[in-house]
Amino acid sequence: MSVVLLLVTWAVFLLVTLLVDFRHHRAADAARRAVCFVARASSAQLPADLLFHAGHTWVRVHRDNLVSIGATDFASNFAGELATIALPREFRLLHQGEPAWTLVSAKGRRLEQVMPIDGKVLAVNRELIREPNLVQRHPYDSGWILRVRPRDIHRSVLQLLSVAADRLWIEGISARVTALAGPSIGKLLDDANWATAFGDSLNDVDWDTLRHELFPTDAVLGKAC
Repeated sequence: MSVVLLLVTWAVFLLVTLLVDFRHHRAADAARRAVCFVARASSAQLPADLLFHAGHTWVRVHRDNLVSIGATDFASNFAGELATIALPREFRLLHQGEPAWTLVSAKGRRLEQVMPIDGKVLAVNRELIREPNLVQRHPYDSGWILRVRPRDIHRSVLQLLSVAADRLWIEGISARVTALAGPSIGKLLDDANWATAFGDSLNDVDWDTLRHELFPTDAVLGKAC
């Protein structure tokens, strides 16, 4: 009888151990899948050579040390259906955190964005005068806004985010927008793509609240990620 009891006890112990190991492996696998999902969502469809500023602008440094600058897909679609873009004068020196351009929607909403780096404006994208929605359809290539000769680019980039860090930050912003606007606004972020001109779905009060919260005129980050 004692032998049978011992065998039953050992069998129960073995079964519990296997069950615990199975649950542990499932949890670990789920965690790995979650990390992989975040990594994909953080970098999907974004060129790896971009850097991002807290004012929702991007920077691309070219081989000739000139820089292209534009609005992120979040900023351009938050602005709503675009009617025009107020561009700065060429050859003007702009400093990081200073107003650079303004996205103006068909509703008359104005979204002012700040300069992500110090530099002299060498050219503005004149295609945007004819097709302002290029910044929504192709924000990171043909929808560029300024070409700039940077001033102390090494110091300026210390205030910028990498692609992966920006995507994780943007996921938090998506949650903030949804929490404020409620489920009626629908899904904002799908496979790292923002719903086109989603800002038009926000009422004036919510849109203005988010504009002040997410687009401060002196937006800077303390340190690059």
